[in-house]
Amino acid sequence: MRDGLVQQAARLDTLSKAVDAAAADTTGADVASAQAAFAEETGTALADLRGGLSALDTRISDTAARLDALDGRLAALEKRPVEGGAASATALEAFGREMEALRAEMTSQKMSLAEARAQVQAEAARAAETMKAAVAEAGRLRTEAEETARQATVRAALGRIQAALTAGGALDPALADLKGAGVEVPPALAEQGQGVPTLEALRAAFAPAARDALAASLKETASGSLWDRTLAFLRTQSGARSLAPREGTDPDAILSRAEAALAAGDLDAAIAGIGTLPADGQARMAEWVTLAKRRIAAAAAAAALVAELK
Repeated sequence: MRDGLVQQAARLDTLSKAVDAAAADTTGADVASAQAAFAEETGTALADLRGGLSALDTRISDTAARLDALDGRLAALEKRPVEGGAASATALEAFGREMEALRAEMTSQKMSLAEARAQVQAEAARAAETMKAAVAEAGRLRTEAEETARQATVRAALGRIQAALTAGGALDPALADLKGAGVEVPPALAEQGQGVPTLEALRAAFAPAARDALAASLKETASGSLWDRTLAFLRTQSGARSLAPREGTDPDAILSRAEAALAAGDLDAAIAGIGTLPADGQARMAEWVTLAKRRIAAAAAAAALVAELK
Protein backbone atom coordinates (compact mmCIF):
# COMPACT_ATOMS: atom_id res chain seq x y z
CA MET A 1 0.00 0.00 0.00
CA ARG A 2 2.83 2.37 0.88
CA ASP A 3 4.41 1.63 -2.53
CA GLY A 4 1.13 2.69 -4.14
CA LEU A 5 1.24 6.00 -2.31
CA VAL A 6 4.80 6.57 -3.43
CA GLN A 7 3.68 5.91 -7.00
CA GLN A 8 0.89 8.49 -6.63
CA ALA A 9 3.42 11.06 -5.41
CA ALA A 10 5.61 10.24 -8.42
CA ARG A 11 2.63 10.87 -10.69
CA LEU A 12 2.15 14.27 -9.10
CA ASP A 13 5.84 15.07 -9.70
CA THR A 14 5.40 14.11 -13.36
CA LEU A 15 2.34 16.33 -13.66
CA SER A 16 4.20 19.24 -12.09
CA LYS A 17 7.00 18.84 -14.64
CA ALA A 18 4.42 18.78 -17.44
CA VAL A 19 3.03 22.09 -16.20
CA ASP A 20 6.56 23.56 -16.14
CA ALA A 21 7.04 22.44 -19.74
CA ALA A 22 3.77 24.05 -20.76
CA ALA A 23 4.95 27.36 -19.31
CA ALA A 24 7.58 27.57 -22.05
CA ASP A 25 4.86 27.48 -24.72
CA THR A 26 3.26 30.83 -25.53
CA THR A 27 0.37 29.32 -27.50
CA GLY A 28 -2.84 29.90 -25.58
CA ALA A 29 -4.52 26.75 -26.99
CA ASP A 30 -1.60 24.53 -25.89
CA VAL A 31 -1.60 26.04 -22.42
CA ALA A 32 -5.34 25.53 -22.10
CA SER A 33 -4.95 21.89 -23.22
CA ALA A 34 -2.18 21.32 -20.69
CA GLN A 35 -4.34 22.81 -17.96
CA ALA A 36 -7.27 20.56 -18.82
CA ALA A 37 -5.04 17.45 -18.80
CA PHE A 38 -3.47 18.54 -15.53
CA ALA A 39 -6.86 19.07 -13.87
CA GLU A 40 -8.03 15.60 -14.92
CA GLU A 41 -4.84 13.83 -13.87
CA THR A 42 -4.53 15.62 -10.53
CA GLY A 43 -8.18 14.91 -9.73
CA THR A 44 -7.64 11.18 -10.32
CA ALA A 45 -4.32 11.17 -8.45
CA LEU A 46 -5.80 12.98 -5.47
CA ALA A 47 -8.77 10.59 -5.30
CA ASP A 48 -6.45 7.55 -5.47
CA LEU A 49 -4.13 9.03 -2.85
CA ARG A 50 -6.96 9.75 -0.44
CA GLY A 51 -8.38 6.27 -0.94
CA GLY A 52 -4.98 4.67 -0.32
CA LEU A 53 -4.35 6.70 2.80
CA SER A 54 -7.77 5.85 4.19
CA ALA A 55 -7.39 2.11 3.53
CA LEU A 56 -3.88 1.97 4.98
CA ASP A 57 -4.84 3.96 8.07
CA THR A 58 -7.76 1.58 8.63
CA ARG A 59 -5.45 -1.43 8.38
CA ILE A 60 -2.95 0.15 10.75
CA SER A 61 -5.70 0.93 13.26
CA ASP A 62 -7.16 -2.60 12.99
CA THR A 63 -3.76 -4.24 13.47
CA ALA A 64 -2.93 -2.01 16.43
CA ALA A 65 -6.31 -2.87 18.03
CA ARG A 66 -5.70 -6.61 17.54
CA LEU A 67 -2.23 -6.35 19.06
CA ASP A 68 -3.62 -4.43 22.04
CA ALA A 69 -6.30 -7.09 22.53
CA LEU A 70 -3.74 -9.90 22.32
CA ASP A 71 -1.50 -8.09 24.79
CA GLY A 72 -4.44 -7.89 27.18
CA ARG A 73 -5.16 -11.57 26.83
CA LEU A 74 -1.51 -12.44 27.53
CA ALA A 75 -1.49 -10.26 30.61
CA ALA A 76 -4.63 -12.05 31.85
CA LEU A 77 -3.01 -15.46 31.29
CA GLU A 78 0.03 -14.43 33.35
CA LYS A 79 -2.22 -13.66 36.30
CA ARG A 80 -3.98 -17.06 36.31
CA PRO A 81 -2.94 -19.45 39.21
CA VAL A 82 -0.50 -22.30 38.46
CA GLU A 83 -2.00 -25.87 38.74
CA GLY A 84 -0.59 -29.36 38.16
CA GLY A 85 2.80 -29.39 39.87
CA ALA A 86 6.20 -29.49 38.25
CA ALA A 87 4.86 -30.41 34.83
CA SER A 88 2.55 -27.52 34.93
CA ALA A 89 5.38 -25.28 36.11
CA THR A 90 7.55 -26.45 33.22
CA ALA A 91 4.70 -25.88 30.76
CA LEU A 92 4.05 -22.48 32.26
CA GLU A 93 7.72 -21.59 32.00
CA ALA A 94 7.72 -22.55 28.34
CA PHE A 95 4.49 -20.68 27.82
CA GLY A 96 6.03 -17.68 29.53
CA ARG A 97 8.97 -17.77 27.16
CA GLU A 98 6.59 -17.93 24.23
CA MET A 99 4.65 -15.02 25.67
CA GLU A 100 7.83 -12.99 26.07
CA ALA A 101 8.76 -13.73 22.48
CA LEU A 102 5.28 -12.85 21.31
CA ARG A 103 5.31 -9.66 23.35
CA ALA A 104 8.66 -8.70 21.82
CA GLU A 105 7.24 -9.40 18.38
CA MET A 106 4.16 -7.31 19.21
CA THR A 107 6.35 -4.44 20.34
CA SER A 108 8.36 -4.68 17.14
CA GLN A 109 5.20 -4.71 15.02
CA LYS A 110 3.80 -1.70 16.87
CA MET A 111 7.04 0.17 16.17
CA SER A 112 6.86 -0.84 12.53
CA LEU A 113 3.27 0.36 12.37
CA ALA A 114 4.24 3.69 13.92
CA GLU A 115 7.05 4.07 11.40
CA ALA A 116 4.70 3.16 8.54
CA ARG A 117 2.14 5.71 9.72
CA ALA A 118 4.84 8.39 9.95
CA GLN A 119 6.07 7.54 6.47
CA VAL A 120 2.52 7.67 5.09
CA GLN A 121 1.96 11.06 6.70
CA ALA A 122 5.25 12.33 5.28
CA GLU A 123 4.36 11.07 1.80
CA ALA A 124 0.90 12.62 2.06
CA ALA A 125 2.37 15.97 3.14
CA ARG A 126 4.89 15.91 0.30
CA ALA A 127 2.19 14.98 -2.22
CA ALA A 128 -0.03 17.78 -0.93
CA GLU A 129 2.79 20.32 -1.31
CA THR A 130 3.55 19.05 -4.80
CA MET A 131 -0.10 19.32 -5.77
CA LYS A 132 -0.40 22.78 -4.22
CA ALA A 133 2.62 24.00 -6.21
CA ALA A 134 1.30 22.43 -9.41
CA VAL A 135 -2.14 24.02 -8.97
CA ALA A 136 -0.52 27.40 -8.34
CA GLU A 137 1.59 27.02 -11.48
CA ALA A 138 -1.47 26.04 -13.49
CA GLY A 139 -3.23 29.16 -12.24
CA ARG A 140 -0.26 31.30 -13.21
CA LEU A 141 -0.21 29.77 -16.69
CA ARG A 142 -3.93 30.32 -17.08
CA THR A 143 -3.56 33.97 -16.06
CA GLU A 144 -0.66 34.45 -18.49
CA ALA A 145 -2.58 32.76 -21.31
CA GLU A 146 -5.62 34.93 -20.68
CA GLU A 147 -3.50 38.09 -20.63
CA THR A 148 -1.69 37.04 -23.82
CA ALA A 149 -5.04 36.45 -25.53
CA ARG A 150 -6.35 39.79 -24.25
CA GLN A 151 -3.33 41.67 -25.56
CA ALA A 152 -3.64 39.94 -28.93
CA THR A 153 -7.30 40.95 -29.11
CA VAL A 154 -6.43 44.56 -28.23
CA ARG A 155 -3.64 44.74 -30.83
CA ALA A 156 -5.90 43.30 -33.53
CA ALA A 157 -8.71 45.73 -32.65
CA LEU A 158 -6.36 48.72 -32.76
CA GLY A 159 -5.09 47.59 -36.16
CA ARG A 160 -8.65 47.37 -37.49
CA ILE A 161 -9.42 50.84 -36.14
CA GLN A 162 -6.38 52.27 -37.93
CA ALA A 163 -7.44 50.51 -41.13
CA ALA A 164 -10.96 51.94 -40.81
CA LEU A 165 -9.56 55.43 -40.30
CA THR A 166 -7.50 55.07 -43.47
CA ALA A 167 -9.89 53.26 -45.78
CA GLY A 168 -13.27 53.79 -44.12
CA GLY A 169 -15.61 51.27 -42.56
CA ALA A 170 -17.47 50.75 -39.30
CA LEU A 171 -15.57 50.89 -36.02
CA ASP A 172 -18.21 49.11 -33.93
CA PRO A 173 -16.81 45.52 -34.24
CA ALA A 174 -13.30 46.60 -33.22
CA LEU A 175 -14.66 48.81 -30.44
CA ALA A 176 -16.70 45.87 -29.12
CA ASP A 177 -13.52 43.77 -28.95
CA LEU A 178 -11.75 46.51 -27.03
CA LYS A 179 -14.60 46.75 -24.54
CA GLY A 180 -14.62 42.98 -24.18
CA ALA A 181 -10.91 43.12 -23.35
CA GLY A 182 -11.56 45.64 -20.58
CA VAL A 183 -10.35 48.71 -22.48
CA GLU A 184 -12.21 51.97 -21.94
CA VAL A 185 -13.12 53.34 -25.37
CA PRO A 186 -12.80 57.15 -25.74
CA PRO A 187 -16.06 58.95 -26.61
CA ALA A 188 -14.45 60.35 -29.80
CA LEU A 189 -14.35 56.77 -31.11
CA ALA A 190 -17.45 55.36 -29.40
CA GLU A 191 -19.62 58.11 -30.88
CA GLN A 192 -18.44 57.30 -34.41
CA GLY A 193 -18.96 53.56 -34.44
CA GLN A 194 -20.50 53.60 -37.90
CA GLY A 195 -17.40 55.15 -39.45
CA VAL A 196 -15.14 58.20 -39.60
CA PRO A 197 -14.69 60.45 -42.66
CA THR A 198 -11.55 59.45 -44.54
CA LEU A 199 -9.00 61.89 -45.90
CA GLU A 200 -9.98 60.91 -49.42
CA ALA A 201 -13.63 61.67 -48.72
CA LEU A 202 -12.73 65.03 -47.20
CA ARG A 203 -10.57 65.94 -50.20
CA ALA A 204 -13.37 65.01 -52.58
CA ALA A 205 -15.91 67.05 -50.64
CA PHE A 206 -13.67 70.11 -50.34
CA ALA A 207 -13.89 71.37 -53.94
CA PRO A 208 -17.70 71.86 -54.19
CA ALA A 209 -17.84 73.30 -50.67
CA ALA A 210 -14.98 75.68 -51.49
CA ARG A 211 -16.72 76.92 -54.66
CA ASP A 212 -19.84 77.73 -52.65
CA ALA A 213 -17.77 79.36 -49.91
CA LEU A 214 -15.84 81.46 -52.44
CA ALA A 215 -19.05 82.65 -54.11
CA ALA A 216 -20.60 83.58 -50.77
CA SER A 217 -17.44 85.32 -49.61
CA LEU A 218 -17.10 87.34 -52.83
CA LYS A 219 -20.68 88.54 -52.58
CA GLU A 220 -20.15 89.51 -48.98
CA THR A 221 -16.91 91.39 -49.64
CA ALA A 222 -17.79 92.96 -53.02
CA SER A 223 -17.57 96.74 -52.70
CA GLY A 224 -16.11 99.74 -54.37
CA SER A 225 -16.58 100.53 -58.02
CA LEU A 226 -19.06 99.01 -60.36
CA TRP A 227 -16.15 97.24 -62.09
CA ASP A 228 -15.08 95.50 -58.85
CA ARG A 229 -18.64 94.33 -58.20
CA THR A 230 -18.93 93.14 -61.78
CA LEU A 231 -15.69 91.14 -61.51
CA ALA A 232 -16.93 89.59 -58.27
CA PHE A 233 -20.20 88.65 -59.96
CA LEU A 234 -18.41 87.07 -62.93
CA ARG A 235 -16.13 85.07 -60.68
CA THR A 236 -19.12 83.92 -58.70
CA GLN A 237 -20.86 82.74 -61.84
CA SER A 238 -17.82 80.98 -63.26
CA GLY A 239 -16.85 79.27 -60.03
CA ALA A 240 -13.20 79.78 -60.93
CA ARG A 241 -10.76 79.60 -58.05
CA SER A 242 -7.03 79.15 -57.52
CA LEU A 243 -5.92 75.51 -57.45
CA ALA A 244 -2.37 76.28 -56.32
CA PRO A 245 -1.67 77.87 -52.94
CA ARG A 246 -0.96 81.58 -53.12
CA GLU A 247 -0.36 84.45 -50.73
CA GLY A 248 -3.00 86.97 -49.85
CA THR A 249 -5.93 87.64 -47.56
CA ASP A 250 -8.71 87.43 -50.13
CA PRO A 251 -11.11 84.42 -49.93
CA ASP A 252 -9.62 82.72 -52.98
CA ALA A 253 -6.09 82.85 -51.55
CA ILE A 254 -7.32 81.58 -48.19
CA LEU A 255 -9.13 78.63 -49.76
CA SER A 256 -6.14 77.81 -51.98
CA ARG A 257 -3.91 77.46 -48.92
CA ALA A 258 -6.55 75.46 -47.02
CA GLU A 259 -6.79 73.03 -49.91
CA ALA A 260 -3.01 72.67 -50.04
CA ALA A 261 -2.96 71.90 -46.30
CA LEU A 262 -5.68 69.29 -46.87
CA ALA A 263 -3.66 67.71 -49.66
CA ALA A 264 -0.75 67.40 -47.21
CA GLY A 265 -3.03 65.79 -44.62
CA ASP A 266 -2.90 68.80 -42.26
CA LEU A 267 -6.55 69.15 -41.32
CA ASP A 268 -5.85 71.53 -38.43
CA ALA A 269 -4.19 74.02 -40.79
CA ALA A 270 -7.03 73.70 -43.30
CA ILE A 271 -9.64 74.37 -40.61
CA ALA A 272 -7.63 77.30 -39.23
CA GLY A 273 -7.50 78.88 -42.70
CA ILE A 274 -11.23 78.44 -43.27
CA GLY A 275 -11.78 80.21 -39.97
CA THR A 276 -10.44 83.42 -41.52
CA LEU A 277 -13.03 83.51 -44.33
CA PRO A 278 -15.91 85.98 -44.21
CA ALA A 279 -18.88 84.78 -42.16
CA ASP A 280 -20.90 83.66 -45.19
CA GLY A 281 -17.95 81.69 -46.50
CA GLN A 282 -17.42 79.97 -43.16
CA ALA A 283 -21.11 79.07 -43.05
CA ARG A 284 -20.81 77.32 -46.44
CA MET A 285 -17.80 75.35 -45.17
CA ALA A 286 -19.37 74.50 -41.77
CA GLU A 287 -20.48 70.96 -42.71
CA TRP A 288 -17.07 70.12 -44.15
CA VAL A 289 -15.33 71.52 -41.06
CA THR A 290 -17.56 69.36 -38.84
CA LEU A 291 -16.58 66.25 -40.76
CA ALA A 292 -12.90 67.19 -40.60
CA LYS A 293 -13.10 67.75 -36.84
CA ARG A 294 -14.72 64.34 -36.41
CA ARG A 295 -11.76 62.76 -38.13
CA ILE A 296 -9.24 64.76 -36.10
CA ALA A 297 -10.90 63.73 -32.84
CA ALA A 298 -11.09 60.04 -33.82
CA ALA A 299 -7.49 59.92 -35.04
CA ALA A 300 -6.25 61.59 -31.85
CA ALA A 301 -8.23 59.18 -29.68
CA ALA A 302 -6.89 56.16 -31.61
CA ALA A 303 -3.31 57.44 -31.30
CA ALA A 304 -3.78 57.95 -27.56
CA LEU A 305 -5.07 54.38 -27.20
CA VAL A 306 -2.11 52.97 -29.10
CA ALA A 307 0.31 54.92 -26.88
CA GLU A 308 -1.53 53.84 -23.72
CA LEU A 309 -1.73 50.15 -24.59
CA LYS A 310 1.80 49.62 -25.89
